[in-house]
Amino acid sequence: MVEVLDSFEKLEIVLALERAGTSREVAAIAAELRLDDEQVADALGELAASGVCEAVAGGHRLTAEGAWRTHVDALAQLQRSDRMQVVALMSRAALERMRAAANRAFADAFIIRKKGGPDDG
Repeated sequence: MVEVLDSFEKLEIVLALERAGTSREVAAIAAELRLDDEQVADALGELAASGVCEAVAGGHRLTAEGAWRTHVDALAQLQRSDRMQVVALMSRAALERMRAAANRAFADAFIIRKKGGPDDG
């Protein structure tokens, strides 16, 4: 789930949709969360592509059924009972993504390339 909810903004958008229990317009979500409309629209597009929510008349809503719905309901319950545990989980996931990116960059620095000409060392 942390691969899809890869930012606190997406987390808050999903939780706002869960609290509403119905479809919400981008502007309404943005106003509630104090985010830019464009940022919310982009996040909703990514969440919809992952199957977490869907575009409907009147905005977006959480997908009614499927694997994501169970996870979203559990996440919302955890958020209500222990918000700090959710924050800690999101923070750990962000650190893991940064470590993985650093490892890739380090490994890419050691790619052996063929010498192409007299200017190559």
